[in-house]
Amino acid sequence: MPLGLGKANTVANAIYKRAAKEPSLKLNIFTALTLQRPSVSGLEARFINPVLDRLFGGYPELAYARACAGRLPKNIQVSEFFLLAGRSLGIPSVQQNYISANYTHAFRYILDRKVNVIAQLVAKRVVNGETRYSLSCNTDLTSIFWKRARKARRISCWLRR
Repeated sequence: MPLGLGKANTVANAIYKRAAKEPSLKLNIFTALTLQRPSVSGLEARFINPVLDRLFGGYPELAYARACAGRLPKNIQVSEFFLLAGRSLGIPSVQQNYISANYTHAFRYILDRKVNVIAQLVAKRVVNGETRYSLSCNTDLTSIFWKRARKARRISCWLRR
């Protein structure tokens, strides 16, 4: 899944929940950064919650993100190559599965691990009668992976509208 923005959270949650229910499935989630609403309390919450409501209001929480704090099923692994500073201190599985990769090497890392599903949020709109699609941000990895994987006949297209 792509960096933070552009992640198809509802699809990611459905895949995660399916694998969590069926231990015979093996799921490895590779992503750049998992965005989560910060937890705040007290006076800090009174000040910042209106801002967080505006920023994260319609953003579905990622089910795997909650489980990363030591409650991931044994058949699921999450690997990220960006981590929010300090968020995962004291969580061995997050630290051990961190990928120390420069963004320019991420594509090679993904191919080497034979990733076979990409969950990318796609937006569609019509502008002056012309249909346009947007992959949000960080589209470079998705578009390169798509072209190479299709050429190698490793994936097929599945779009949900």
